[in-house]
Amino acid sequence: MKVTGAVLRLAAAEVLSLFINMTFAGSGSTFVRLICLVCTVLILAAVMADLSVRAAKTDAKGGGKIRYRALVCASAAVTAFPLLSWIILFISANSGAFDFYGAHKLLNAPFLHFYNLIEPSASASKLGTGELLAMLPPAFAPAAVLAAVYIAAFRNTEDERR
Repeated sequence: MKVTGAVLRLAAAEVLSLFINMTFAGSGSTFVRLICLVCTVLILAAVMADLSVRAAKTDAKGGGKIRYRALVCASAAVTAFPLLSWIILFISANSGAFDFYGAHKLLNAPFLHFYNLIEPSASASKLGTGELLAMLPPAFAPAAVLAAVYIAAFRNTEDERR
C-alpha cells in the first residue's frame, strides 16, 4: 500500500464530503444533518476500503504476505492530517489566541455535522474539554478503516486461493 495513494484517497474523500456538506448546509433540520453525516462518513469509509481491497489483492497475489510496514505507514499518513488539525483545535480552544474551529470542521469534512452536533457555534472558545475529547476519535477513523479492511481483504484473498 502506497502512502501517497492513501493520502490522495483521503483528500478525495474530504473534497467529496465537503461538496455533499455544502449541498445540504442550508438545511436546519437535525434529521437532514444526521443523514448527511452518515453519507459523508460512508463516503470516507468506502474510499478507504476501496484502496485497502485493491492493495490487499495485489499484495496477496503469488503468495505474498501482509505488508505491515506499508500498512502502518499509510495508516499513520491518513491519521496525521486529522490529528494535527485536532491538536491545533485543542490549542486554539485552550489558548484563545486564535480560532481554528471553523477551519477544523472544513478540514475534516466527513465529520462536519458530527462536530456541529457537539458544538454548533463557530468559535473554539465555546468548546469544553469533554467536547474536544469527543472530537478526537474521528481523527483515527480513516486509519481504522484502512487497516481493518486491508487485513480482512488479504485474508479473504488467501482463503480464495486455497
